[in-house]
Amino acid sequence: MLNRLKDELLEQVNKAKNVLYKELENNFEPIVRVVQTKRGALFVNIKMQKYVDEILQQGEIEEKEAQVFYSGKIFLEVVNSLFSILSNILNLF
Repeated sequence: MLNRLKDELLEQVNKAKNVLYKELENNFEPIVRVVQTKRGALFVNIKMQKYVDEILQQGEIEEKEAQVFYSGKIFLEVVNSLFSILSNILNLF
């Protein structure tokens, strides 16, 4: 019985999240786009840092080179390029 109740609660929470997201998306579309873009940039940053960690551990780059990535200089260039691409795509709609 408790498992059924838990499943029903989770289902209702998911439905509420979907309704809320649709309302936000319909009424505040520019804000939703900005938030999604920032989330995308954060995702790219995390993936890039993990990749740098991996190639540093494998000895493909040295600590000094890794620090350039970690400092954000290259990341900022990548993010700026992604923002430019995303802006162009979003402007198509």
